Amino acid sequence: MKSHSFLYLYLAVTLFPASANAEVYKCDNGAKAVYQQQPCENTPNKPPMKIKDISKERQLEAQKETHAHLAEEELRKKAEQAGSAIQANRM
Repeated sequence: MKSHSFLYLYLAVTLFPASANAEVYKCDNGAKAVYQQQPCENTPNKPPMKIKDISKERQLEAQKETHAHLAEEELRKKAEQAGSAIQANRM
């Protein structure tokens, strides 16, 4: 799922200190994008992604947004499960 790949990249960029200098490569692994520290097997000469440093305040804000998003997703899943259980009981 595309949104999950973005979420993982967002978490990786926002949760780690801005002073870390790791290279990140975005590799297309068929159906989904994969982010890794080594060059991609199918495109070994592709340069790493450019990741901008962000302020500590923005990192904290992003963490709060991420936690809120994950909480909403968890509530949505629980609501779907409850709805499925209600429908199963009606049958």
